[in-house]
Amino acid sequence: MSLMLKLVSVAASIALGVAVIGSLTLVTGCPTTVPSTTGDGTTDGGTTDGGTTDGSTDGGTTDGGTTDPNDGSSTDSGDSIDSGTSGGDDSSPTGSGSGDDIGATDTPAATGNTGSGTSDGGTSDGSTSGSDDNTPPDDRPISVSVQQIVAAGDSVPGQSSSARFTYFGTPIVGADGYVAFWAGYSGGLGDAGLYVWNGTNVLRVLDDNPNNTGVVPSGESTQYFGDMKINENDGEMPMAWGSGGRLLFVSRVRNPQTRGIFRWRVSDGDMIRVVDMESHVQNYNDANTSAFACDFYQPGVSDNGLVPYVIEYTYVTLSNTFVVDKLGCYVSNGVTHTLIADSNAARITRVPDLPTAAKFTSIGTLTTLTPDGDVILQGIYSYEGEGSGVYLYTGGSLVRVVDSREGRSFPGIPSGAVVNSAAGAYDGIAIGPNLRIAVDTTLTISGSTHDTVLYYGDGSWSELSGGGNIATALLSGINSVGQTVVLAGGLPYITGNGASVNLASNPPSELAGVSWSDYGASLNNNGRALLRFGGSQPGLAFWTGGQLLFVDDAADILVPEYPEMDRPGRSGALSDYDVMTWRATDGGAQAIYVGTAQQ
Repeated sequence: MSLMLKLVSVAASIALGVAVIGSLTLVTGCPTTVPSTTGDGTTDGGTTDGGTTDGSTDGGTTDGGTTDPNDGSSTDSGDSIDSGTSGGDDSSPTGSGSGDDIGATDTPAATGNTGSGTSDGGTSDGSTSGSDDNTPPDDRPISVSVQQIVAAGDSVPGQSSSARFTYFGTPIVGADGYVAFWAGYSGGLGDAGLYVWNGTNVLRVLDDNPNNTGVVPSGESTQYFGDMKINENDGEMPMAWGSGGRLLFVSRVRNPQTRGIFRWRVSDGDMIRVVDMESHVQNYNDANTSAFACDFYQPGVSDNGLVPYVIEYTYVTLSNTFVVDKLGCYVSNGVTHTLIADSNAARITRVPDLPTAAKFTSIGTLTTLTPDGDVILQGIYSYEGEGSGVYLYTGGSLVRVVDSREGRSFPGIPSGAVVNSAAGAYDGIAIGPNLRIAVDTTLTISGSTHDTVLYYGDGSWSELSGGGNIATALLSGINSVGQTVVLAGGLPYITGNGASVNLASNPPSELAGVSWSDYGASLNNNGRALLRFGGSQPGLAFWTGGQLLFVDDAADILVPEYPEMDRPGRSGALSDYDVMTWRATDGGAQAIYVGTAQQ
């Protein structure tokens, strides 16, 4: 699987202190205040409305593990997760709030969902998430009902009768069954927009009609959403679902130009700004504010409303020097934007578990997170050559997960083995509750290198496998019980929680002999999965928990490609209510489909 991360070689270096929280030794000293994670997270209008906060850490108390700063490396700090055992995640945010924030859970579930309980579909191995308003079905489905919700040639909401859809981006479904997608059109004002299917109708969130001025949150009366050339050549702007029908998305703005991350809500169409260039430049004290530009990459959102994102930025300093194409990772509550890691020498970040001379030279543009707001990301660094690592941001601090340096010692991995010996980008990363982490990488043992998926749980690492074969690709996120989908021996497996299930052991006739793709799977918290198969006629199959069902095939099938974009039960191609979505091209025409499992 090819990882579409933009990696830019730059320089950075500053030393920070370390502090012990639980069994993790963590880097402290971020330059901006860690956002409160109790209450309602990101707010409308910059004011909190969900109660008071209790800080972002547990005050340094331990959670059952012990710290062992000596992991076999030659570093000076030992701030990594590979020492001791994490007995839970006591530094995770708590509280749900009740106000109009990005991630709160005060909005009823969407039309079309079933059940009436409070579970989000499965329990974790330490706690339950419990953020959704409905209980997913327990009985295994026996079929999938497919419907086309919009197609090329259909009329466009919010446009004149002559406007028709022409092409579509990758759709995603949220916890409530709502489906979001970018789409282009012709015959109207503008070229493209963002749309949501609410279970009955397709609604316009926004489009680039230049007459729609004054609709940009916190913007000027002359501004409008614009520059949305959404197609295969130009790519599409990132988006992600949060709870309560809240959709996060990146968009460009014109007249005057800016870019930002915004939140739209299905229940009432309310929209707020999370962050844009004008609010973000305040984090750069050396920048000429009139000469700052940035792009925003894939956002996510926790159940408490915290939003991680990566920016790539360029600016002119107050002393008229250029800072070009730097990358920074932040977490925001809509008011405060907290720096996690940066490749700019003027920013105060460091490379965990390496001496202070180590410098981040690039940050991966895809991050992912747990429902509680623990974030993992990738970074490339310079120290005695070039290396790469995966890092965890938890409790307001950054800690190393794995890296490519020789001489490391990771519990469960053979002594002397090297993770990702090429020191480039990892093919995929995922994280679930209770610090279950998966990394798609390579492992070199005694000079021999093989592809693998490493899995961290209960204080130790292991190589995931299926049918006696080591996994070669990570296909999905990690659900509430620690499961993930991998490819092993060319076949898809659900594994990660002590068991391994071959999903293609007894396929229906439509799926006999198909080749399984090394990307594009989605998993839910009930242990069900949507799988992509390849060949001349690609398509989708659905794992019910007991059998594989054929869903669709077409000349082209489009679903989210990377495990970072699959947040089980929250945002991806499959919901906990067994609602799935995809774009298909058949006979030259594109359409968005929704499949619903039937019992």
